[in-house]
Amino acid sequence: MTPHRPGRARLRLRPGRLLALWLLLLPLAQADEGPHQVLLLLSADSPPYRELAMALTASLGPVEQRQLDLRVRTVGDRPLPTGNDLVVTAGVRALRQVLEHPDDTPLLATFLPEASYRRLHPPASRPGSALFIDQPPSRYLDLVRAALPRARHIGLIASPYSQPLLPALRRAATRRDLVLRIEPLESERELARLIRRLFPRSDALLALADPGVYNRRTLKNLLLASYRQGLPVIGYSRSLVRAGALAAVYTTPSQMGLQLAETLSAWMRDPGHALPPPRHPDYFVVDVNRPLARALGLAIPHESVLMDRITRFEKEGRG
Repeated sequence: MTPHRPGRARLRLRPGRLLALWLLLLPLAQADEGPHQVLLLLSADSPPYRELAMALTASLGPVEQRQLDLRVRTVGDRPLPTGNDLVVTAGVRALRQVLEHPDDTPLLATFLPEASYRRLHPPASRPGSALFIDQPPSRYLDLVRAALPRARHIGLIASPYSQPLLPALRRAATRRDLVLRIEPLESERELARLIRRLFPRSDALLALADPGVYNRRTLKNLLLASYRQGLPVIGYSRSLVRAGALAAVYTTPSQMGLQLAETLSAWMRDPGHALPPPRHPDYFVVDVNRPLARALGLAIPHESVLMDRITRFEKEGRG
């Protein structure tokens, strides 16, 4: 019989239990490194940006909150904190301010359209990524399919601002057996002529977040012309629906804050603190202009039904 030797006992863990123990201790080990210094720069001190910041902090779990030293500032604040591990911008103005000062701190741009991000063109030498506020092109078209299943010819007026988005939109339309009728707009003086040519040949009008087409000078006339033509407009924001579009799919500030929290949590967990590629939001809502639908003689399903259909279309597209 082998005698028992005090002090030589060994703890033996199966591989699965060892992994579980490592995962349990990982947050503690990361906490010993000190919290991650993250600057969140907001483009304005206004309700949408405050809502985003509040949703971000509310969506972080207790472990993430201990690991994150989040400093929130607004464009124009001086001086901005230095020594950051990551700079997060919310909106176009915030990104512009950060890009005015060359730096090698990783940058995550959020709450801005993809076209704005591409035009500002952060330097390739600076590690960075983006979380866009506008939807993937396929989601706009899936809303058309969900709300207007008989629509096949989709009109689109595009200024140079949205030209970079058109290839992906064309590919998405082809996969969905939809025909895009795109009219390029070089000057607002051409708008009336394009409307007369495009609207009669379209079953619906897709409105992108294109300030060269939809702005304070043009929006009223565009929506009024579409109503007179009986042409439903599918848009990109709640305010556009209130102005006269039939329906829109968009991401709320709270949803953007939630996805930003998920992105930061993944960034902190990653050993190399890598940022994901630029992407569109996962979360979205749908809004419908019910009085306009009745005026146009359209029976549009409830918003929850439309969202379920869009989600199903997206899953089928990934399958």
